[in-house]
Amino acid sequence: MCRNIPIPMSSFDAFTHFFPLMLYSGSPEAVTYCQELKSELAERLANKVGALMGEEKYRLYWDNLPIFFKLKEHMEKFAFYSTVPVLANSPFLWF
Repeated sequence: MCRNIPIPMSSFDAFTHFFPLMLYSGSPEAVTYCQELKSELAERLANKVGALMGEEKYRLYWDNLPIFFKLKEHMEKFAFYSTVPVLANSPFLWF
């Protein structure tokens, strides 16, 4: 998925999807959640809908735990510079 331009889901999106997967881990609800997420991402790929509203200029790797209390602030700052964190080590271990 990270090879696609524009990328349909950023690391910030993955950080938010991380909690339901942890909460419902191993349950039918988790399977349903993942199936719905996968179908939404497939639709976004088909329609070339990216994680950013504007043009994606830069891609970064987030090499740390998410700073949840500053997530919105980071998303806004990255978007200002047309930057998308495309991969992070913590949430993608669950996908």
